[in-house]
Amino acid sequence: ISLPDTVNELKGVTFGNMNKLAEIKLNETNQNYKIINGNLLSKDGTKLILYMQTGDVVKIPDGVKVITSKAVTPRSAKEIILPESLEEIIDWGVSDVWNVKTINIPKNVKPFDSRVFGYITQITVDEENPYIKSVNGTMILSKDGKTLYAGIQGVSKFVIPETVEKIGSYSFYMSNYISSIQMSEGVQEIEDYAFGYGTLKTINIPSTVKSIGKNAFIECTKLTSVTINKTKDSIEGSPWGCPIGDRAIKWLK
Repeated sequence: ISLPDTVNELKGVTFGNMNKLAEIKLNETNQNYKIINGNLLSKDGTKLILYMQTGDVVKIPDGVKVITSKAVTPRSAKEIILPESLEEIIDWGVSDVWNVKTINIPKNVKPFDSRVFGYITQITVDEENPYIKSVNGTMILSKDGKTLYAGIQGVSKFVIPETVEKIGSYSFYMSNYISSIQMSEGVQEIEDYAFGYGTLKTINIPSTVKSIGKNAFIECTKLTSVTINKTKDSIEGSPWGCPIGDRAIKWLK
């Protein structure tokens, strides 16, 4: 594909499902983008639009600060190496990479949700990162432990730390291996799409929860029981997208 100089807004998902795409061409006069080793980047090299290098190792170029949604073309790999310059991974950033078991998050990366990576089984965060931390190698929390941002895709059981007060949007989105989640008293908020499109079968909501966001359980086709330790209808929005509706909701008080 050849891109004209006038194009000024691209991200990886722009090229979604172009599975046979082998080369992107730019004019030397292009002031918005450049090609380095076959990869498409912003002109200043800080934004990765599309990573197209081949090989078992996905090595995001040094200097990249932002990985756009679907920036890495679908492939099987053994390792993903993120640069120290990285600050942000957007939406489905490197989700189309398979067979990578572990990943290390550099110290400057800001919070992200579960959509970012594929089915990894362990995630670590640089201890100097001021924004986020890893817990049990399976969850990404805010540095103070109060917000849960992501549960990784390749794990089936989660025990939410007692410090967590908020389960963020898309935190367990499309978790196709999740079977159970243990949530302690202290959680106050479950945000939009938190468990959407996952394989969760049952969930117990503690009495401390004050709000559940829209579509928190959308397309959770195996979810048959949402037990809430509160009085009936004390949380607005029931059934929050659950496919079988209020038949799944069980109020205990």
